[in-house]
Amino acid sequence: KILQRAKQRNMLVIPLMNTCGHSDRSIAWPVRLNKEMDLGSEDNYKLLFQVIDDLKADFKAVGIDMPYINLGMDEASASLLANAKKYGRTPAVLLEQHIRKVYDFCKSRNLRLIIYHDMLIGKDDPIYDKNQQYSHADKTGSWKCRKNIPRDIILMYWDYEPHNSYGVVDALGKEGFEVWLMPWGRDGMR
Repeated sequence: KILQRAKQRNMLVIPLMNTCGHSDRSIAWPVRLNKEMDLGSEDNYKLLFQVIDDLKADFKAVGIDMPYINLGMDEASASLLANAKKYGRTPAVLLEQHIRKVYDFCKSRNLRLIIYHDMLIGKDDPIYDKNQQYSHADKTGSWKCRKNIPRDIILMYWDYEPHNSYGVVDALGKEGFEVWLMPWGRDGMR
């Protein structure tokens, strides 16, 4: 019904599900690590990719396009740290591998991948402008993978606080990313 109404109103629908952070809220992963996605399980990726294909089929059945998918990946410190402990790789390496795996799949399905920005910015990052806190990226150092991820991934920048300047947004744009600014809450909307 959502897709049918979107078609009637000529609206774009972008599915969102989380992987890594908050992943317990999206798919019941066949192999879990704590409550999160075990990034070493091919069964998890097989299921994720099937869900994406099923979504594309739902869109096609209604006669609308699905050019984007948002796979979240925000606030993922617990997931990345648990996976790092299990697999002996840094959170930055694990996040990069995860992003590349889902990016390659999305590319094969003609989908633009959207992810949230917060695991890709840290206090020690040269582009950090002190506007917002990125505690999950600080705990893990995951922001260090940003230099290695494809530039045609769209970064969804959550604006938690009202700002007069957007140094990080501008810097990400200068690095070659397309950044979508998304307000969060009433103050951010202002």
